[in-house]
Amino acid sequence: MAGYSLHIGLNGVDPDAYNGWDGALSGCVNDANSMAALASDQGFSTTSLITEQATSQAIIGEISLLAQQAVAGDICLITYSGHGGQVDDNNGDEPDNQDETWVAYDRQIVDDELYQMWSQFAAGVRILVCSDSCHSGTVVRMLINKGCRQGLLDQARSMPKDMANPVKVSEGLPRALPLWVQTADNVKRRGTYQFVQALSGAKSDSDVQACVLLLAGCQDSQLSYDGPVNGQFTGALLQAWGNGSFQGDYTAFHRSILDKMPPDQVPNLYTAGAVDPGFTGQRPFCITPAPSGGNGPVVPDNGNPATPATPTTPATRPTIRRGSTGEHVTYLQQRLSDLGYRLSIDGIFGPGTESAVRSFQRANALTADGIVGPLTWAALG
Repeated sequence: MAGYSLHIGLNGVDPDAYNGWDGALSGCVNDANSMAALASDQGFSTTSLITEQATSQAIIGEISLLAQQAVAGDICLITYSGHGGQVDDNNGDEPDNQDETWVAYDRQIVDDELYQMWSQFAAGVRILVCSDSCHSGTVVRMLINKGCRQGLLDQARSMPKDMANPVKVSEGLPRALPLWVQTADNVKRRGTYQFVQALSGAKSDSDVQACVLLLAGCQDSQLSYDGPVNGQFTGALLQAWGNGSFQGDYTAFHRSILDKMPPDQVPNLYTAGAVDPGFTGQRPFCITPAPSGGNGPVVPDNGNPATPATPTTPATRPTIRRGSTGEHVTYLQQRLSDLGYRLSIDGIFGPGTESAVRSFQRANALTADGIVGPLTWAALG
């Protein structure tokens, strides 16, 4: 087994490519360097693309090289730190009619392009993507998110310094393409983006034989914030990792990162491509996993090595439905994600979770009512 990694960090973009906007940020290059150091310590062969080097052609080319190198059992780590944006969805595979993007030095890279790149990897390859960028979507969302962050900052400043649980929040620029830049770029490159979307086709897990695990800096409706040293998400990830002292699995790692984040920036964890429950049960950044698929401290639940131990068994779990929140919802979302359903793991039982539950229930000959009671828990367990 081998580990390969690619680390992308942009503290700015080409103003000539984005109508005079330079996209200046502070912590993205540090993020790429920090993640490259982490990967090197774990035995990965690393490559970095920094600011001017991080063109769309270079990024896609390096991912293609990884796909050519990696064979079954290998792991590829790809980290991105920079602005996020959106373009109009032209193939109907996005419920909000927007494709998310990485803002490369010269143009946006559409998520359809990235999904097409994942399809080039061989079956049995593990792909871990850590993306510290945001996809705020509209100026209304942007204003709401900025207002929320300002309110949290004001509250944090007003709290006594010796308070036991201060609000975890820091100042910084949002890593989002400004709406005026995004709109102008989407008009300017409409033909390019429509071409790559058509060439890539609609996203389908059946087209991807590798297992892709994504750790994203925020939800699609939120902002990821920059910082003077690292981005808030990458900084929290590095704290959770603790220079290699962390010993849990990816689900526990995600929860540890969540504990270090402010309430207005909620990192996401989900899978795509081939279903490989053992991947999420491994220690993060592990090139050669333990024979059982786990890494020691995570105890199997009901004999399934992919499922982390929890304080309750399926038989004692409460009935949950749309509107429910908390640890049981998070556990439900992770189990559904392990089984190949694409949804956000945020502990909130919303429409996306309900839709996944109904699909799971239909596939298991259960009443497809979207309510998770004893029978659905048993099937999930």
